[in-house]
Amino acid sequence: MMKKIISIATILILMSASLLVANENMIKLDEGEPILLSQSMDEEIEEFKDEMKEMKKEIKEDAKGKKTVKWEFKFDDDESDETTPLLGLYLKDLTFEKMYELRYDQTYGVLVTSVVRNGPAFKAGLMKDDIIMEFGGEKVKYEDHLIRLRNSHNVGDKIEVKYFRDGEVRTTTLTLGSREHKYTKEGEVIKSSKKKLSAGYGGGSWIPVWYTPELDDVNDLIKSFGFNGLKESGIFLNGGGGKGPIGKGLFIGGMGAGYSSDKKINYEVPNPDNPNDTLNVIRRMKYKTGYGGITLTKRIPFSRKIVSMAEFMLGWGGNTLEISQVDGDYNWELFDTQLEKSANNYIKIKKNYILFHPKIGLMYRITSWLGVRATVGYIMSYSYTNGWNAEIAGDVFEIKKSPETSFDGMTITIGPWFGF
Repeated sequence: MMKKIISIATILILMSASLLVANENMIKLDEGEPILLSQSMDEEIEEFKDEMKEMKKEIKEDAKGKKTVKWEFKFDDDESDETTPLLGLYLKDLTFEKMYELRYDQTYGVLVTSVVRNGPAFKAGLMKDDIIMEFGGEKVKYEDHLIRLRNSHNVGDKIEVKYFRDGEVRTTTLTLGSREHKYTKEGEVIKSSKKKLSAGYGGGSWIPVWYTPELDDVNDLIKSFGFNGLKESGIFLNGGGGKGPIGKGLFIGGMGAGYSSDKKINYEVPNPDNPNDTLNVIRRMKYKTGYGGITLTKRIPFSRKIVSMAEFMLGWGGNTLEISQVDGDYNWELFDTQLEKSANNYIKIKKNYILFHPKIGLMYRITSWLGVRATVGYIMSYSYTNGWNAEIAGDVFEIKKSPETSFDGMTITIGPWFGF
């Protein structure tokens, strides 16, 4: 508000001084050369009256809080969108002191306070302390007026600009530019740089896994004991895991997943005491498979919400199959003979592997602490034993002629992820 009042006072002083010496057509601003005033003083006075009315209206609107008028110097990039044409300079309304300093004798125009190197104004030859008098054939009254004139044109338009420099009125052609860069107040180009996207900070969660191993060997054995085989299409493993960052988008962690199946059936077996008779027994089958290991993950963010990943797990895994049958007929005094020929039997066989598990995936961030994670991978296995082994009472025995069952198979995971 105070700046507006000072501006009005300055205009009034200038008008009074002009009227006092109008009949002499000149005024001495210092002891040096006199400066001629405008020959059409009446016309300039009328323009000042119109401008004062407009300024009075703006002051009233400002007081009511309806409008804020900027009186400090501004760059023509202020509050503009990408489609607005660019001049490439800083502007400031003229003051009486600056007019006196530059020996400018007109009552309109806008002061150039800085020019952006290689910008439109720079290429047109404009310099600091130039006064833009006309823009496209229209007199420029103040800085916001020039901004409105600029906004009435399009990028690429060629505009004739009349300006004052060193006591002379000059003319140039300015081609309006586009807003490819941002600028400092000193007029320097700010090199555009994309904000670095975060690869996240780690986390962990429950991990469901759809696993499709080769099950022929296992199913053949299971079916030979009278049970239905496992689904050939795949099995569902429950697991979990977590990881933490070690720098440069790399994360280290661990994960594991497992599956088990427990089935019971009634089965008839030959009676060891009477070969012509049979016994009813309960057969039970327990199958377990699982894997786990240490993971190394590389994350590459696509956006703030979407992150891609490549992950490798080095670990171990295995298959375990337990078969038991019982008729419930135990006799303390006949244990020695029941051991030789009994309907009560148990066997446990297993096969272990070293695993390498590469996978790729995506994570979608829902909130700062919750996301959805999906991966596709393939387990490659190496068994350090020949065939399967049997485990009885803590002793391990090699099963002759057992198959070299593979643990290889594709994995698919999708589920929540707590963290990011």
